[in-house]
Amino acid sequence: MFVVTKQTAMNDNHFSLGIVQYIELGIFLFLFIWLLSILVRPKTAMKHWHHFLGYRFSSDDLYQKIISEIEMRKIPDIDWRYHQYFEAGIASARREFLCIQFKKYSLDVCCFPYGTGTYISWWLGEEDPGILSRIPIINSLLGKNPLYQSYYQIDTATFFQSAVHDAILAVIDKLSNAKGLRQLSDIERQPVPWR
Repeated sequence: MFVVTKQTAMNDNHFSLGIVQYIELGIFLFLFIWLLSILVRPKTAMKHWHHFLGYRFSSDDLYQKIISEIEMRKIPDIDWRYHQYFEAGIASARREFLCIQFKKYSLDVCCFPYGTGTYISWWLGEEDPGILSRIPIINSLLGKNPLYQSYYQIDTATFFQSAVHDAILAVIDKLSNAKGLRQLSDIERQPVPWR
């Protein structure tokens, strides 16, 4: 026969609190990791362009040439910085991008030597407009609906993307000419809509 004593009841209660604490800790860790993954994710991709160049070139030198070309064109209100994005998730390696920004848009340029050549790409992205963009009706009234963009918003993204893309192509053309290689074809120059 088993007799429940005050000590046994206290041990059972302590054990129950331990399980509750583990569950709370698990929920807290899940929410923390989920929030962290939201904060480190890249912007919403709108367009993409990439090309493999038949010669090796250092990323830093190419980024500097792109910055110089943009500055030479005197494109207003454009800022740039270097940013490291995770390759897959928060536990993966990071890759350095040249981030060129205009208003809520950014064009992230990635370049790295690969084999005997150099891979270059860019992603046109849009900053997350925040929590209001997720509330129906309010997001449309405030112009933050991600499913609807005005002509002005589309034109703003397009002229920014075109100006920077043309500067990148000018750098590639100069490098190709210096190496005696062919220019990119019209098809190779075209960005790809992402969404």
